[in-house]
Formats: sequence, C-alpha cells, structure tokens
Amino acid sequence: MDKARKQFGLFLGILLTVSAVVIALIIYTMTMEKLKQIATLKLIGAPDRVIIGLIVQQSLALGAVGLMLGLGLILTVRTISRAGCSWSRSTRWP
Repeated sequence: MDKARKQFGLFLGILLTVSAVVIALIIYTMTMEKLKQIATLKLIGAPDRVIIGLIVQQSLALGAVGLMLGLGLILTVRTISRAGCSWSRSTRWP
C-alpha cells in the first residue's frame, strides 16, 4: 500500500508540473498574440502596472474557466460512476 501511495504521489507531481508548464505556455502565447495591442497601450501612455493587470486578469479568467470545467467533469464522472455502480449491483448479467 505504501508503494502505491508513493507512485500515486509521483504521478500527481508529474501531472501538476506538466499542467503548470502547459498553462504557462498558453498564457505566453496569448500574450504574444496581443503584442500589437500592448504596444498601442504603451504608445498612448498606459503604465506597466495596467498592462500587467490585464495579463493577470486574463490568466485568472482562464484559470477560473478551467477550474469550472474540471469540477464539472469530476462531478459528472462521479455521478455516472455512482449510478453505474448501483445499477450494476442490482442487475445480473447473462
């Protein structure tokens, strides 16, 4: 049991690391796509604080959407698996 727990922890660590890298790359790509808009904001005198705030807001919105989708998926799978388990116990397979 202890070995399985360590393996699960290692898998979870790798999963979190890969997810963090993917999210960072998505945010970087989205920021690079908006380089012209950022340059325009700088040209009209927007301070760096405002531009960083916009990037942080976009990142938080992306994270919130991902969180909601993930929670929805988890709840859906959990509901289906619980319903499937009770169904499979009450039904006999031929």
